[in-house]
Amino acid sequence: MSEAVVRRWLKVADATAMTTRETLQRALSYGRTVRDLTRSEIVAFQSPASQESLEDGLAVLSRETNMILNPNKHFMQIAAGEDILSARGNVCVLVTEAGRGGSLAEVITRRRLPGHPVSATWMGTLWELDLDTGDPYALALEMALGRERKKGLLANPHVHTVCVLGGTPTAAQTANALRRAEHEETDVLV
Repeated sequence: MSEAVVRRWLKVADATAMTTRETLQRALSYGRTVRDLTRSEIVAFQSPASQESLEDGLAVLSRETNMILNPNKHFMQIAAGEDILSARGNVCVLVTEAGRGGSLAEVITRRRLPGHPVSATWMGTLWELDLDTGDPYALALEMALGRERKKGLLANPHVHTVCVLGGTPTAAQTANALRRAEHEETDVLV
């Protein structure tokens, strides 16, 4: 089975990311520890096709339909295997919930869209943080899980699964984290 991810982010200023950064810096008192924060949506695809065929199919699907992104408002990166997602921080927090993205594979298969055959899809939000700290992983996890009033913002621990990844995760690491999040009963995958 081959796996690939499509990462999309807004071409214009992301109001959600800006508000989240301001909240972490001011209301949650992380201050200058949070140098920057950006947000992307990730869609991971699994297919019995070859990796190259899957990447080509996703490029066609992205160009010819608006199922994955709107080219007028999103930038996009397609990555597969050991391809590295372009870094926009020193640590990433991948947030997902069970079942998110599962219907996309069904639609692609049913409508015989470019990129077929796709056997499974998973979706998540990738928060990319640029943190000024010695241990960005522990701080990112603290910022992600809202278990206390003054800690956590990026995920709801009752609904979401969180995975903390290195600043430049590969497509395979990202797809694996999304796939595992679908079946894990724990809150955190590190």
